Amino acid sequence: IQDNGFQVNPKKTRLQVKQQRQEVTGLTVNRYPNVQRRYIKQLRGILHAWKKYGLDSTAQRYFEIHAGHKYSDSKKYRPPFPKIVLGKIEFIGMVKGKNSSVYRELVRRFANLAPDYVKNVDAGEVLSVEVLVYTEGKTDGKHLSAALRHYQNQKMFRQISLSCLDNQGFDNLEKRLDFTVASPEKNTKPHVFIFDRDINKNLNQKVGSEQYKSWGNGVYSMTLPLPKHRKQTPEISIEFYYKDVDVVRKDKNGRRIFMNTEFDKTTGQHLTEDLNCTLLNKLGNPIKIVDERVFNRQRQNVALSKDEFAENILGQTDEFRDIDFSGFIPLLEIISTIVADFNGEVDESA
Repeated sequence: IQDNGFQVNPKKTRLQVKQQRQEVTGLTVNRYPNVQRRYIKQLRGILHAWKKYGLDSTAQRYFEIHAGHKYSDSKKYRPPFPKIVLGKIEFIGMVKGKNSSVYRELVRRFANLAPDYVKNVDAGEVLSVEVLVYTEGKTDGKHLSAALRHYQNQKMFRQISLSCLDNQGFDNLEKRLDFTVASPEKNTKPHVFIFDRDINKNLNQKVGSEQYKSWGNGVYSMTLPLPKHRKQTPEISIEFYYKDVDVVRKDKNGRRIFMNTEFDKTTGQHLTEDLNCTLLNKLGNPIKIVDERVFNRQRQNVALSKDEFAENILGQTDEFRDIDFSGFIPLLEIISTIVADFNGEVDESA
């Protein structure tokens, strides 16, 4: 303090036990500055009342309690009630930081009630909800992230951000879903489990018959929604969200992923190119991606792995710059719907 040109005023100092809550000008400062819980609880209550009873009723009640007279009296001398609420939220942001989950949650709820007051807030930074996405394959998250980036650059789906975790197959994803559903811990972010559209006897009970299934406590499950261009081949993985012309793109070394329908299911011979696939068990129906053991006449493997395919798209390499992501729109729309449902669930529990 003294090194910065200040002096401690002994008349304004006090000693407290370290374990006690230490407050200075209304802030808790035991380890770092923080806002009192009752302040946040009161603010959540205001937002809940605003949504349930409307702006005028909530404002009138607020001034009756905190200002000592009714909202209609001397109205011209008061700032608009939304500005008062936003000021309280911004105070929390200054103390806890703009990346605080509490601050971001309050801004999102306020924005739904008074969008005109948050026009200067970057929706991609504050208003977006982080969604934890669990998938069967390790490349699913890369494709989803690339598609979301593409549309957010066009100012679409900016209310969501994704953190993707792969679980290496259906069984592990199913176990992770069961564990998350059974966990008593309160989820502060939506957890979305996305299953491939493979035939599986347990799939219906895990995802339900609607677009998604809500298990409560912010846990959701779904299958990959079917894009229009795959109506004839519904049992797909995420690579088939791309049009065929993008699926068969070659990298800088001339390698690509293949569809099993490109080969004779008996011989493994490619139907139009001088290539041969030795993975006969992958050929035929349903439609699948073949990303290994495709050889040319020189016995060179010309198959690109699914992970390399995803990395090329995510990394926007020269050969993969103008990808058509339209097949991902139904999936991103459902995730957006889930975010809206989650925000409503959080709001009602305030």
